[in-house]
Amino acid sequence: MTVKNLGGGLLYGNIMSDSDCISFEKEEFEGNEFELKYNIDVRNCTTKKFLKFNIYVVSNGGEIIIPVFIKVLRDILYTSDNYKIVDIKDFFLYYKKKPKKAADIFYSDTFMDWLIKIDFEYTEMVKFILKDNNRERAVENFFILSKLKKRCFFEVIEKNINISIKPFQMDILSGSVVILKKGYGYIYKEINLKYNSKWLKIKKNIITSDDFDNENRCYINYEINPKLIRGNFSRECIIIDENIEVKIDVTKLPKVIVNLSSEIYEYEDFGSVIIENNCGRDLIFEFSSKDSFIEFEKKHCLISETDSVFFKIKRSKMQNFINKVSFSKKLYIESEIYVTTVFENQIIKKIKKIVLGTSLL
Repeated sequence: MTVKNLGGGLLYGNIMSDSDCISFEKEEFEGNEFELKYNIDVRNCTTKKFLKFNIYVVSNGGEIIIPVFIKVLRDILYTSDNYKIVDIKDFFLYYKKKPKKAADIFYSDTFMDWLIKIDFEYTEMVKFILKDNNRERAVENFFILSKLKKRCFFEVIEKNINISIKPFQMDILSGSVVILKKGYGYIYKEINLKYNSKWLKIKKNIITSDDFDNENRCYINYEINPKLIRGNFSRECIIIDENIEVKIDVTKLPKVIVNLSSEIYEYEDFGSVIIENNCGRDLIFEFSSKDSFIEFEKKHCLISETDSVFFKIKRSKMQNFINKVSFSKKLYIESEIYVTTVFENQIIKKIKKIVLGTSLL
């Protein structure tokens, strides 16, 4: 701004304003023509959209009031890929699309200068966050600080995993613990075994945001070595982030499992013996009973894995038993079914109790 003396004599005086937003290079002048230089700092203004104030030139030739009207444009941050960021919400949208580039911007000096220009409320806290060398975690904490997002969390799909192993199974078994991420953002979790069992091996000890697929799922793969399992039951727990526990229970199945189709039968009835052969080879099973009123469809049977053998309960062959029950005032008869086989020169015999009539149990 240039001021000229249109009258006679030497002009001199002072320059002042009614606003704290403006400062002058020189507040005193002398000469008939001079350039009025000033700076405007919007940070000292109560409003940031439209400024209105006066400049007063007071001299020996009189007083001049110069009204000033200034429209304040918002500070804009431009990314290297020409994305225009006007405020923190814009930066948040950019982060959701390009998280790694957003992290680069966040750690730049330009970004901190921009935060200062837009009067971001928590600049001192941002300086503390920037000390974190993990960029993904730092940006995540920045947006949580800005109240634009909540902390990302996850849940385990199945926390109790039960695995049955047949006696002949000696090969390595594989499985996965499935984790579902809720929300979006940074994740870094450590994984450990609670009991450090040798029979269970996990494929990774850390999961990060990069481990999740497009469906927000992450898989912790593990292997089970049956040869290293002692006893018929073993348990190990996978600990995720010190507070999430996934139980893995391994049960070694018996070589032979025998069940009946029902626990209670009538005096004239049908039933079946259900055989589960877990030995990994065909075995011949023999069926018999304690009492003659239980008759089997067949007394011998070759079973590979699972099969059933039917039997009949004949009232005509149990009259003596019924009389004994009536005399003893019992309402039921007890008997036994026997299932026998041979595996690796060892006899395996299973006994199942059977109840006939109305049980008092």
